[in-house]
Amino acid sequence: PEAWSQYFKFCFVRNPFERAVSDYIWRTRKRGRSDLSFVEFLQRIQQRDFSHPVIPHQLDNWPVYTINDRIAVDFVGRFENLEQDVQTALEKIGLPIVQLPQEKKMRSKHDLGQWYGHKERLLVEQLFANELNHFNYQLESG
Repeated sequence: PEAWSQYFKFCFVRNPFERAVSDYIWRTRKRGRSDLSFVEFLQRIQQRDFSHPVIPHQLDNWPVYTINDRIAVDFVGRFENLEQDVQTALEKIGLPIVQLPQEKKMRSKHDLGQWYGHKERLLVEQLFANELNHFNYQLESG
């Protein structure tokens, strides 16, 4: 408890609509599996059906940085402001500013709308309700 109260705690969040697509693409490519559609991926996560090898046991990060549904860290950076928010976190802990390398990148945001029909949107809204509501994330397309 003493260390917890003294340390600067931070995390980063990402728009769940983007994160779900990105995670689906990464997991299906990594495993070489194209036998699972995006909607099936989301449905299995919702049903906690881990029988397919690409289904993560935890996709929702809300429980990682909250306690009793309250944010328990000192700073929450946003993936869409990654460079700026990393610098803010580094400054808070007294580390020098760094240039972040770019390792992975989704093709483009305008492709995002192609992944979402009514079912997919509802599933993400149910799976990530806490983050969507708290951070006011929305599905942005085109």
